[in-house]
Amino acid sequence: MTGDADPVDFEFTVFMLVRADPDRSGLAVAFAREWAQEVLAPILQKNASRVTLGYFDLEYDPARITDIWIWRAKDGRAFRHLLADLKEDQFWNSHFRVVELYAGVEEAHARSYYRTLIPTYATMGRC
Repeated sequence: MTGDADPVDFEFTVFMLVRADPDRSGLAVAFAREWAQEVLAPILQKNASRVTLGYFDLEYDPARITDIWIWRAKDGRAFRHLLADLKEDQFWNSHFRVVELYAGVEEAHARSYYRTLIPTYATMGRC
């Protein structure tokens, strides 16, 4: 589902709305850093050619979500493999939970019907 003017390497984007466990929201920064280095970094490295992560730390209590993680993947299969790796770690269920998951393809409608992209920040080189 790509047009000739496709400026994006990644086809599949997932917005993961995450809620830190309230009992664990006081986790030490050192613990979070250690988890990121020992667990998350190897998972991201293993999948680096097919999946990337961006995240926003919201930290407004008592918000329904505390973080938004944005995954960009080559395809749905690459994302499923990444999820399988993440779910093997206890952090997934004991320290945070996924509240909602939204998956989509950027400008899919334009790519399917117009074969040219709608001018956006990404297509105009502003990202």
